[in-house]
Amino acid sequence: MYRTWCAALLALVVLAAGCGGKGTGNGAVDGGGGTNAAGGKTDEHEGPKAVLGERDVEGGLKLKVIRVGAFELGKEGVFEVLVTKDGTIVRDVAVTSWLGEKQKELNEIAAGEWRKGKTIEAFDVHMFVPKDLPAGTKLWVRLKIADKSTWWDFDPAQ
Repeated sequence: MYRTWCAALLALVVLAAGCGGKGTGNGAVDGGGGTNAAGGKTDEHEGPKAVLGERDVEGGLKLKVIRVGAFELGKEGVFEVLVTKDGTIVRDVAVTSWLGEKQKELNEIAAGEWRKGKTIEAFDVHMFVPKDLPAGTKLWVRLKIADKSTWWDFDPAQ
């Protein structure tokens, strides 16, 4: 229960503070930060993207994780998580992610939020990358579909 509340709180903080800004200031990620025709804030992920990997998930689902911008210690990490089935995007999935090991997080668990725009149509995950992250640390992505969870790991610095 505590982790659920922490993940929800973190998602709210990220929403309020981060997404749609100008990135980390190094020019690697320009988040757009404009407004759409309805006056709402956009959340575009412009800039270099790197596919960290694709995995076959049970039930014919496919998982694809993309890093937006550079992976830098002590800065925000931005990832896009895409789940598809037979080439069609699946949105009725809960996505959470963290850095560390399967059962040991080295940062707060970040909840993915569905975004659709000109440069993104995926679950949007923002997280702080600790300065003292051990070499070889994995990015973990958990998918929860109905009452079943699966975990997948990726190399975030790839």
